[in-house]
Amino acid sequence: MNDEPEAGVLLSPRECEVLTSLGQGLTIDQTASALGIKRVTVDLHIKNAKQKLNANTREHALVTAIQRGLISP
Repeated sequence: MNDEPEAGVLLSPRECEVLTSLGQGLTIDQTASALGIKRVTVDLHIKNAKQKLNANTREHALVTAIQRGLISP
């Protein structure tokens, strides 16, 4: 994967919520419970955010989203 996120990337509100929850230290199961969605849906939002941000891991997606001002730390 390319290390540079594409310019103008927009995350969906739910992708932002999921990344923010992970940034707060919640597990995938805790995030799913807090947002009232299934674990597989959390995984899907993480996958989509990773693709949009050209990130290899969820942690990479989280850091990139924070750096770009897409979510708050």
